[in-house]
Amino acid sequence: MKLNYDVNLLKTLRFREVEASKLNPETYPATWFYCKEVRRDITFNITIEVLPPHNFRIDVLDENFCQPFDYQYMLHNNPTAKIPLEVKSKVEEQMQILVDAGLITEYTKGDYI
Repeated sequence: MKLNYDVNLLKTLRFREVEASKLNPETYPATWFYCKEVRRDITFNITIEVLPPHNFRIDVLDENFCQPFDYQYMLHNNPTAKIPLEVKSKVEEQMQILVDAGLITEYTKGDYI
């Protein structure tokens, strides 16, 4: 699936401003990691490799079961599901923080994560 958004590598130094951390440089050279809890035991994570090829991942994870928490699919099946709606709201808040910092570009609220 083609994503509608991208990362701005020129602004990766601003990751410290949004409380991201650099992973172990020996194991993961030039890789940044951002993780925020969006609900108890559900986290929003972004991993960005700064050096070419620039790869990035955004994951919403259920930490209890060590698997993705696909709130968007859940809402597709049940648009009023309470927990997925809460997660959606918090994920959109986190994406807006990254957009405002200039780290994520071309994102529109509601894009598939």
